[in-house]
Amino acid sequence: MSYGVKFKLEFDDVAEKQFKLEILKFNYGGSVLDLVGGENPVQIDWQSDDDIYSPIIGSTCKIQLYNTDTTNYDDFYDADEREYQVKISVKISGFFTTIWKGWLVNDNYQEVVQSNPFLIELLAIDGLGILSNYTIPFFTKSSGLDVVEQVLPPNAYIQDVLNNLGLELDFYYSNELFQDGSESSNIYFSIFDSTDDDDNVPYGFMKDASEFMNAEELLKQILNFTHSRLFQSFGRWYIINKSAYSEQSIKDDLMDGSFSGASIRAAETTSLQTNGTEDIKFRKVTFAGVSSDVTFDMLYQVPSDLTPLKMDLTKQMLPPLNKATFINSLQNRQDFLNPNPFLEWSTPRSGVYAGWDLSNSNVTFDTSEPFKTNTSFKWSGNATVTSNTFTLEKQNVGGYYKFKITYLSLSNPSGAIQYRLSGFNGTQTVYFDEANNTFHQLSVVNNQVETNEFIWVEHEVEIPDITPHSSHTTYTDCKIEIIGTANDYVNVCGVFRDIFNSNLEGLYATIKADVNQNLFELTRNTGVYSAEYSAEESTLSDFIFVNYSKGDSITSVRRPYDEFLNVSKRLSEIIPRYILNDHRSFIPRYEGTFYNNTAIPLMPSNKVWINFGTSVLQEPVSCYVDALSYNIKANESKVIMHIPNQDNDLGATLKQKFKS
Repeated sequence: MSYGVKFKLEFDDVAEKQFKLEILKFNYGGSVLDLVGGENPVQIDWQSDDDIYSPIIGSTCKIQLYNTDTTNYDDFYDADEREYQVKISVKISGFFTTIWKGWLVNDNYQEVVQSNPFLIELLAIDGLGILSNYTIPFFTKSSGLDVVEQVLPPNAYIQDVLNNLGLELDFYYSNELFQDGSESSNIYFSIFDSTDDDDNVPYGFMKDASEFMNAEELLKQILNFTHSRLFQSFGRWYIINKSAYSEQSIKDDLMDGSFSGASIRAAETTSLQTNGTEDIKFRKVTFAGVSSDVTFDMLYQVPSDLTPLKMDLTKQMLPPLNKATFINSLQNRQDFLNPNPFLEWSTPRSGVYAGWDLSNSNVTFDTSEPFKTNTSFKWSGNATVTSNTFTLEKQNVGGYYKFKITYLSLSNPSGAIQYRLSGFNGTQTVYFDEANNTFHQLSVVNNQVETNEFIWVEHEVEIPDITPHSSHTTYTDCKIEIIGTANDYVNVCGVFRDIFNSNLEGLYATIKADVNQNLFELTRNTGVYSAEYSAEESTLSDFIFVNYSKGDSITSVRRPYDEFLNVSKRLSEIIPRYILNDHRSFIPRYEGTFYNNTAIPLMPSNKVWINFGTSVLQEPVSCYVDALSYNIKANESKVIMHIPNQDNDLGATLKQKFKS
């Protein structure tokens, strides 16, 4: 998308830092018009709730301008969505550097109705709050003559989701977690990696057994599953660990075994006292996809870099925890036999749509109807839809198979929906007969069910225990055929949705059928505290990280401290360990307004060290910035921040539980 600068305001803050506000218009190529700023021309706000582990911190930009006899502003209130882009920059070392980008919100335009000059107030957003309006990404790969879904590492999904916002920002990742054996690649670039299985599909990205998450829901799931926080800072997307965003040299010492001393926190304190810096390593991925490793000093100190103002610096103590819990949802754990049950991905090629074959032109794939998923079968007469082959394995441990047909009619057809399920049992092809709940040699078309106008109909069938011929333990070359019949189909008549096969329990043989949660509870071994914290429930898990049994499990994850100890843990165990470690004692949380004495603005990607000297108040480590309100003209930053505590692991006992 091409944007040109139409309006510009350059101004200095009270500390003589130079800033520039630009309002860019879509496909604009004319002259640049000057703006007249108000008393507080630009304020950027990053707001978070009281939960220090919130995964997303959105931001807004408030703009105050004066309309005068010499200004010529557009009718911003009448603008199209994303017609105007806002960019805020600061001059550093002679060059303007972007610190924030967003979109002008046309329904928040305000102006005073009076003679010139009068004040205009505009609002711009980073867009994180509207991600729920977008669908999740699907990635494909070629497999023979077909196109199938490919599951990629988390960063691919994070980037694809955020690229919906159209801001074209680079990505900066910082997370000390890695899979054992992948020490050079942090967890955003290693887990979820696809296998060679052509049927590998992202069913972990479903919020129930029949509907995929939207883009915001998927983003939150990945962030929480990797214990991450997302925000915009310095005109970039930052994705960082919620607890271990800190000095890289100490992590390197832990990784290579040269760590000396018994306390990680003591080493961090010594580094701060000795160097006065905090160098954090990032994997940078440009908007164009070019990757590199970069390291920046992210530290600000109080009072040398930031001077407290207004006598409002306060310190709150968050209580210690007795228990931290991470919960995996098992409700939608399904081993889908057909690689594309929801018709969500791949472009039709030569009548093939990622696992489904159409018998003739009477049935087509359609994306025009706004139903639960994006694609449906649309019927205009007699036709058959046949899935590609799959396998039914004998469930010696008590699992069972079922398939479900969901369909809807937009008119009142005089037709029906039928199905046929077949498979090779080692000797011959046999067919499932719903009437007597068994397989036999005669071909059977089951369940002639008339459609109902404007009513969703679900037909669900459980398949009996499989007893293949002789020594075979599976039915191979299975296929499900959905058969539509009609007498007078006209225009849009039967629209059939969500046709799929599923094996609910094959991988969960040791878990009761009524279990729907897998809990990882970490309880401290000492102390008399009562507070508990439960992380947001995750549909992703160590066992089936995409809810698909053919995927690899994530049971060998390490932090640098784990590498030092030469142990591996499950990710579902590490997350509550981070939380309990942070809350081993009271957590100081500061709030106050600061004047910036440096040439570079304070951003939420920075760390803040409270250091009034050891004889007055010196915190052992620096703070995370949880919320920030930046009045640019006044050079004032109102900050809420807390102190993490990722010292050596607190003594705690892990229990894995299952809950209905």
